[in-house]
Amino acid sequence: MSDNDRRVILDEMSVLYVEDEAAVRLSVGESLTGLCRNLYMASNGKEGLDIYLAYRPDIVITDIRMPKMNGLTMVREIKKENPKVQVIITTAFSDKDMLIESIEVGVSQYV
Repeated sequence: MSDNDRRVILDEMSVLYVEDEAAVRLSVGESLTGLCRNLYMASNGKEGLDIYLAYRPDIVITDIRMPKMNGLTMVREIKKENPKVQVIITTAFSDKDMLIESIEVGVSQYV
């Protein structure tokens, strides 16, 4: 699949990006804007879950360690609603247990 083909596919998808650090959220959000059909952003797992349930985006990109609800708990709840949703975990921490738990909940990618 060429980069152009990937771009066309992403153009047709909606993305939920969940990150508690505002500067990171805004920077990554700015990069994602224009690459996907709709971009939704949340500052914690609870807000992310609420947005997911309201809009059902195709892809979820989330941090793990966040206030109110962590990313893995949010992903578990989302996967109950839609087991096929694509989820990408982003984290600054190198934690083997979190990687294993991410695999167990059905995360597509772990960065």
